Amino acid sequence: MKSRIATTLLAGVLLLAESRAERSIIAAYQPTSLLGTEGECDPLGTGEWVAATLVSRPVIVGGAFPESPVHAVSLPHKIAGATEGFPEESNLIVIVGGDVHAESGQKEDQIIADFSKAKVPENLGVTLIQVMKMTALCLEKTLGTQHDKPIKIKWLAPEGISLADAKLPSEIRTTGEQAGTGQPATPSQSQSERSDKPQPDAEGGSR
Repeated sequence: MKSRIATTLLAGVLLLAESRAERSIIAAYQPTSLLGTEGECDPLGTGEWVAATLVSRPVIVGGAFPESPVHAVSLPHKIAGATEGFPEESNLIVIVGGDVHAESGQKEDQIIADFSKAKVPENLGVTLIQVMKMTALCLEKTLGTQHDKPIKIKWLAPEGISLADAKLPSEIRTTGEQAGTGQPATPSQSQSERSDKPQPDAEGGSR
């Protein structure tokens, strides 16, 4: 009897350990609106100052890679203590109505960045293409370069919006690869223009 109880307890401990092992804390990057603040940034490193930046936040994820980290990038990020007339949501993917998710495959994984039903609110301070480019950077920074399978990206835009000249990346690069047609993995900050403007901490937490 005691042996049976001990075996049951051991199985429970092992099951609990296994379930905890599947969870981890990651730094999830999100394209973040600065609407309602006095801040402007150059998150794409193009010299275009916009009311948006890249913000990392700690997220506990559980489950498979890359599905869980990709989901974390598009999680809502509510603004604490938002007053009347101040935006309640800061994640640009959520604000415009994008759907970013990943699907695992045997030979390669795929991210579907579906912005086909996206709508950019008036006075948001960024274009849809800029939101998509920032999303690409956030995916690269969140997923890193240590994955052993290719991760392709499928971009979908609303009817009438061409992505031919957007230069969005077609995959998440791995260690040793050069950045392809997309943006660099780490955005550089413009030093030549408007250097006197205060910049929010792009690597920090929420506002």
